[in-house]
Amino acid sequence: MKPYIKPQVVLHGSVENLTQAGKTGTILDACFCAGTPVTEITLS
Repeated sequence: MKPYIKPQVVLHGSVENLTQAGKTGTILDACFCAGTPVTEITLS
């Protein structure tokens, strides 16, 4: 049996610094084919 190792929280920076680069881009996410421009989506 493996010994229990207590989980640890690792600080990677402030929420503000980690999310500063968040923006609306021109390429869609994984729900669409790779490289599909935002202008080519259809909403139904």
